[in-house]
Amino acid sequence: MSATGIILLELLAYLLAVLYLGYRGWRAQGPGLAEFFVAGRTLGPVVGFLTWSATLFSAFTLVGLPGFFYTHGIGSWPFIAFADTFMGVLFYLIGRRLWRASRERNLVTPVELLAVHYRSPVLGYLALAVSVLFLLPYLAIQMIGVGRLLEGATAGAVPYLWGTVLLLVVTVLYSELGGMRAVAWTDALQGSLFFLVFYLTAALFVAREWGSVGALFQAVAEKQPALLSIPGPRGYFTHATLISLFILIVGMPLTQPQLAVRFFVARSEGTLRRMTVASATFATLIVVPALLVGLGGAALVPGLAAGDLILPTIVSRTLAPPLAGLVVCSVVASAMSTVDSQVLVLGSLLAKDGYAPLTGERNEARLLRVARLAMAACMLGAFLIALRPVPLIIQLSLLSFAGTLQLAPAYLGALFWPWATREGAIASVLVGVATLALGQWVLPRAWLLGLHPGVWGLGAGLVALALGSRRPSATRAGSS
Repeated sequence: MSATGIILLELLAYLLAVLYLGYRGWRAQGPGLAEFFVAGRTLGPVVGFLTWSATLFSAFTLVGLPGFFYTHGIGSWPFIAFADTFMGVLFYLIGRRLWRASRERNLVTPVELLAVHYRSPVLGYLALAVSVLFLLPYLAIQMIGVGRLLEGATAGAVPYLWGTVLLLVVTVLYSELGGMRAVAWTDALQGSLFFLVFYLTAALFVAREWGSVGALFQAVAEKQPALLSIPGPRGYFTHATLISLFILIVGMPLTQPQLAVRFFVARSEGTLRRMTVASATFATLIVVPALLVGLGGAALVPGLAAGDLILPTIVSRTLAPPLAGLVVCSVVASAMSTVDSQVLVLGSLLAKDGYAPLTGERNEARLLRVARLAMAACMLGAFLIALRPVPLIIQLSLLSFAGTLQLAPAYLGALFWPWATREGAIASVLVGVATLALGQWVLPRAWLLGLHPGVWGLGAGLVALALGSRRPSATRAGSS
């Protein structure tokens, strides 16, 4: 059998396993919105940790992060590893508050917290719009990653377009079938698979091409020494950039709804504590193989048109077909484990926070039908974005992180600051998003002093929350 045939056979077996878990999740599913969207709030620490980690680390980790090391060098390490490890601290501080709020107020989406706490449907719709607008490109990233890898690993036998269609169809099938329970079970499989295979790939790559990690770094130092320095060969990792990236990443557990909703599904606070330690450890370890593949690839195969091509190139160049098939499966797994969570939370947001308040619909069966239609529509929208892929998918990831980050002041007010008002919360979102848009597409980059526009948006949003909450006419959240 040809190498492409072996890869496709392994991929087919993997997809059948995922669909089977989706079917089992559907069979185990109870009635009601809480069961479909948050698995009845009953997940234990192992599945909880794996579904969180698999959701956080997506195709950008396996395809985009090696590409970032390939292009910008060692500065990618503090960018991801340090920020993700520190995220573990916020994981528990914020996660515990969200977990309690979800039970006290019977919440199934993070946006509900804002609408209920501030008693403001307007804020709910605003947060819904921001979440959908900035999550759709992140959905598209996963399709781009899968499409690129399948095309490269199969030498064009599976065109880019068909790779994106494959991800769309399979993910929609099991997500709509089994809801959060199916998503969590498949995430457990997918997270384990891509962690183990990524390490195996990096180890074999180093052993075959270099003999040791030391020899790899020696080759990089001789051939492309700028990759081992900060700010890197293109001057990307300035102090301001590193600060920006740190802020964008550590805010994700609160503002990316597919991650925030993971706090709703934990069985107990003890489950959250164990998830915190495991997730911070996983976050640090998963960057190691990306570093080895990216830097080693830069020394071995310089001059690629896009950094995101380095993993497909390494797969086709150095790995035997059976392992290449596992790598393909692991990238598909990493993409699906993020897509399923994103599309599920988008469906829940659009049904519970959009359709229900607008129409007054309370019938849970009808809301589930609306959610399923919304999920399919969001996947189609992401597919259309993926038809015009960007050179480095991690850049699209950062825009998604920056966009949803503008909800952070309102969330922090609801969880920690009793003085925050609905007027202040609404102002924080509007001012934050407007500042991000100005910095991203209008203002000269020199005006930003090296900081990401999302960081300026966050700062402006915090000021707007404070000033808006001090107005005499402002209504305190929770007051009549």
